Amino acid sequence: MKSPRAILLTLAAALVVTANAPAQAWPGSDSGSRFERDLGPRPVFQLARNLVPLGEVLEAINALVPGSHLDTNTIYDNGTLYYIVRWQAARGRILIFRVNAETGQIVGRQG
Repeated sequence: MKSPRAILLTLAAALVVTANAPAQAWPGSDSGSRFERDLGPRPVFQLARNLVPLGEVLEAINALVPGSHLDTNTIYDNGTLYYIVRWQAARGRILIFRVNAETGQIVGRQG
């Protein structure tokens, strides 16, 4: 289970590494690495800037079911990025929420 701070530090380190890399063309051009061609038409960082902050999602879940955040993963399914949030309700029950990361809407719940 990574803390939000650890995730932020990992992303910051990745940005530093990629910022120092040589510039290359994006998909659809005549040049560019295989890695960049595999990214598809939408750059990864463009996806990231359109996301609802995880803190807002956790506040919404806490308003719905008071408790505490256990951990969060992300999945990419049918062109949409989702947060998978494990949550422990105040009475100890473990719930799993599926939240659209672009809209913040809770689209599924187990437990």
